[in-house]
Amino acid sequence: MKPNNNNINGRKPVEAKLTKETRKYLPLPKDARVVEKEGKKFPSVTSVLSAIYPINFPEHKLRQYAARGSIVDAQSKYFLRTGIWERNLLKIPRTREEMARMLLDFKTLALGELKLNWADCNFVGFLDKYGKDFKPWKVDFNDEACFNEQFRYHGHIDWSCLYKDEPAIADFKACKNYPEHKVWKFKKQMSAYAKCKGYEEVKQVVIIPLNPTNKCGFSKPIVERDVDTYFKYFIKDRKIFYQVYGL
Repeated sequence: MKPNNNNINGRKPVEAKLTKETRKYLPLPKDARVVEKEGKKFPSVTSVLSAIYPINFPEHKLRQYAARGSIVDAQSKYFLRTGIWERNLLKIPRTREEMARMLLDFKTLALGELKLNWADCNFVGFLDKYGKDFKPWKVDFNDEACFNEQFRYHGHIDWSCLYKDEPAIADFKACKNYPEHKVWKFKKQMSAYAKCKGYEEVKQVVIIPLNPTNKCGFSKPIVERDVDTYFKYFIKDRKIFYQVYGL
């Protein structure tokens, strides 16, 4: 991909035009996550997708689903690090920031009218059934951001692993259902992670459905090998995000 026609703001004339029209940019969504690296701003993959495809659902309910997903992510990563499924949530955080986030997520669920329960998501059960297909690859669960410098975005990978002996990126998803449009969005998200620096060997992305509406608390993995095609879809969204928000 040549920078002069594929980078987010690689075309000089377009960049100049957009710079003059910054007053037309919409304000960033309040939950957008942007980090600065070497003087450049990198929006998160999920911020890009959420802005382009907003979920038509009450915000206070979305916060409850997000809180459950965050807790399940933390429990699952802790288990992969230690081999222990820690039910005491306060033993999981390693930093003050992580503790503050865990307390907020716990409070959000405790006070929420949906009465969501993270225990309904059964990652250990998933591994009991499908774990033979997963092996260690990049054993790193410090949740540091990964970056794509060319298209200027960042992300946080749940689990870089070998799936059926090939490098993969796996992502924990705590959803009650997995319709086609939702899976399509997840595949774009994960394909973007696969194109970050340090993950050039990735051959596939794997959605781990931790489904609280299933009696067992999980479903079979959803595997996508056509990473390049979904990455192209994501880049279209990334360019729209730049044109709308100037970032």
